[in-house]
Amino acid sequence: MATEKRHRYPGPQPFSSADQDLFYGRAKAIRELYRLIQLEQLIVLYAKSGLGKSSLLNAGIVPKAIADKRLAPIDVRFHAWTEGSTETPLSITRRALVKELPKGSFFEKIFPDDGSLWHAAKRWQLANNTNQVPFLIMDQFEELFTYSEGAVQQFARAFGEMLAPGIPRRVELVTGLSIDAQPDMLTDEQEEQLYDPIDIKVVIAIRSDRLSLLDRLTTYVRDILKHRYELAPLRRPQAREAILQPSQKEGVFISPTFNYSDEALNLLLDFLTKNNTEHVESFQLQILCQAAEQRVINDRIATIEASHLGDPRVLFEEYYLRQIARLPEEMQLPARRFVEEGLIYEKEERRLSIDESQAMSRFGLTEALTRKLTATHLVRRQSSPLGGHTYELSHDTLVAPVLTAKLERTAAERRRKAEAERRRKEAEMAELKQQAEIERKRAEEQEALRKKAEASEKMAKRRTRLAWIFMAIASLLAALAAGFYLEAEQAKNTAIENEERAIQSEKLARQNEQLAKDKAAEAEVLRLDAVKQKEEVEKQKELALQQKREAENNLQKFLRAEAQREAAEFAQLKSDAKIYIEAEEWELAKGKLVDALLRQPRDKEANEMLGKCENELKK
Repeated sequence: MATEKRHRYPGPQPFSSADQDLFYGRAKAIRELYRLIQLEQLIVLYAKSGLGKSSLLNAGIVPKAIADKRLAPIDVRFHAWTEGSTETPLSITRRALVKELPKGSFFEKIFPDDGSLWHAAKRWQLANNTNQVPFLIMDQFEELFTYSEGAVQQFARAFGEMLAPGIPRRVELVTGLSIDAQPDMLTDEQEEQLYDPIDIKVVIAIRSDRLSLLDRLTTYVRDILKHRYELAPLRRPQAREAILQPSQKEGVFISPTFNYSDEALNLLLDFLTKNNTEHVESFQLQILCQAAEQRVINDRIATIEASHLGDPRVLFEEYYLRQIARLPEEMQLPARRFVEEGLIYEKEERRLSIDESQAMSRFGLTEALTRKLTATHLVRRQSSPLGGHTYELSHDTLVAPVLTAKLERTAAERRRKAEAERRRKEAEMAELKQQAEIERKRAEEQEALRKKAEASEKMAKRRTRLAWIFMAIASLLAALAAGFYLEAEQAKNTAIENEERAIQSEKLARQNEQLAKDKAAEAEVLRLDAVKQKEEVEKQKELALQQKREAENNLQKFLRAEAQREAAEFAQLKSDAKIYIEAEEWELAKGKLVDALLRQPRDKEANEMLGKCENELKK
């Protein structure tokens, strides 16, 4: 079977284990973190979103563990809790541990499954014949805290018990009773295996701005923050390596090998480091490099020049809409609604996972659309533990541009709706005007008939007068007069009929004229109403813009206030620690310093003071 072609840069999605040959710039972090994993049982990996925690684990740590053959990586993802879900963090973790394990061991006979993580880990240990250690990789750990507090504490209790040395008291009691009742139930080897401590390794990966959430687990996992590893952003030399090395890699790739000109490379690095004032976020680097690779594919060029990149800032900010534009036109709006309304919790500005069946029923997704959407790498499709698949946004850093695009889309939809309503009312007014014009012309025709009738009447009267004149000579011209008399009578009757018709026509014309005036008045009212509604739409639009500006200002104020609060708390904790140090209360001082370093881990003075406390405590 032919190997599937890959992109050289994964873009918004993390590196996978299959991409380890493309994962550059993190050799030092891989060495340091893996060394810490070998030494300690529980490690907290933390960093700002977008720096590549998932990629470090997938493409750095997991391949190293597999090659080392001493650790057995086990992936555990909680995913954000969704309405109606019966899954819990405890059940998810248990399922990952016992997946594909055989049943019916001697341990299960004396102590049936009690639903604990300790029981699952013990089953794993007894079923493993390779002397490997289970290695739980708990990525996106902040998702744990989207569940209810009861579910979080249930998990914390079971998690702490699993990591504790020895066996739980309840297991010891049941085992002792069973052995007392049946001394030959276990062999010496089995009894020794039962009491062997569980050797297990755990890495928790969490965003640095969510690190404080781990305090909620300390009741049961007291040392959860004892061993931490902060993933730093890429420096310029590391970023240079991550840009250049994949472009020259030989293998089965969608694009041929290509180069970057010095000018193009410096343009990318200057943007990513903000002209050497900051370190590099891996997510931004991958987005820009994937765009460069796509340019190589589309234009069949061998070297990326600065002109091919344009403005990197615009290239990054418009990434989401560019990927949507790659879809067939009829799929773009359904795809946007699914991403913008189904994969983000807007109130908290965080990603959501959604089950495939929910996506189908709520957003009408089709297999063709999901296949094309995941091909853009905006959305990640993962197998669900309960069967089927779940979907989620590829990265936290996409949340902001997606919400911005949603705001623009919904505003445009409101404008289109208002414009359609305006056109509908204009069409109604035009129709009313047309009807009024028809009625006016009909009234004019009736008026013309009335005038014609009046002219006929005048002619009849004139003929009647002439008839009386001719009657004077009627005796002389009897035969002729008789004829004129009959003609005059007939003309008179015709005139009377025409007069009656004219009266009716005039009456109808006046009614039509009044009706036309009423219709015109109604049309004017509708026009004024349309004008008012248009003014109201403009007011609402201005109000929305004002509210957006206020929200942005409030957010900035909140961030400044939060930073000031954190700094004040840090300063207070350091001050308290100094007081305890002077009083030689080393344990209390250490506690204050640990809390302070959770807020500013790199503070030199606090670290020195903590070192002093630990030295004193060792004495």
